[in-house]
Amino acid sequence: MTCKISKPLFVIVLFGVCLFAAQGSLYAGSCSNATLNGTYAVTLAGWGTPPPKTATEGKSSIPIAVVGLSTFDGAGTWTSSFTYSHNGDISSGTAVPGVYSINSDCTGSLTGVGDFAIVVLNGGSEITGVGTDKDATSILDARVQNATGCSTASLSGMYSITLAGFGTPPPHLSPGNPSVPVALGGLATLNGNGNFTGSFTSSHNGEIGTLESDSGSYTVNSDCTGSLSDATAGLNFAIVLLNGGAEVLGIQTDNGTAVIVDIKKQ
Repeated sequence: MTCKISKPLFVIVLFGVCLFAAQGSLYAGSCSNATLNGTYAVTLAGWGTPPPKTATEGKSSIPIAVVGLSTFDGAGTWTSSFTYSHNGDISSGTAVPGVYSINSDCTGSLTGVGDFAIVVLNGGSEITGVGTDKDATSILDARVQNATGCSTASLSGMYSITLAGFGTPPPHLSPGNPSVPVALGGLATLNGNGNFTGSFTSSHNGEIGTLESDSGSYTVNSDCTGSLSDATAGLNFAIVLLNGGAEVLGIQTDNGTAVIVDIKKQ
């Protein structure tokens, strides 16, 4: 049996093949160091090598979390300013220098505050990566900040909030566990004047609870960094705004925690 393809159908198929090939030539091999240019909001979470005081306790890895800003110059140099949790010890770094290299297939590497193998997405608007430092297990996410001239008024409206990481254990577990998994999710109203109210469901080492009438305060600096404090739960965060306040990334800054928070406007 033989099949016949009509001329119009053949032309359509051929056109599709040519179009696919043309798209491949447009999108493949389009990245370079110049693809990364500007300021990015950065988060990192995972596990790292323990500090000496913890290593002596027999622990081979400890939870880590980072939030901050990284600026890429389009020519292979970057700097980072960040807040860092290392097994619950909170510290910060300012204008930490580094270098980067981007291949034509949009993979590459970052070296500086840490070493990472990365992939560049959406023409440079986002970076994902994995830490390549020995004995570390971490994931990096960086997104173009796309926000300038921020203030406390930049955060106004209804926001969903999710939180996950490791926190201090509940009293009945201490001191057997140095840290336990924690998570939280819910909805908050930010009034644009530095105060918020909300209600949340939380998991603290698998124990489920609720915060029905939660409240707190926040401040935002002109560089779109800031802080948020939950007065009801006694939690504090360093934050970075994206897209003029449409999203907020942060980490908890209370000692003994390594927690990432993501806040998105409804």
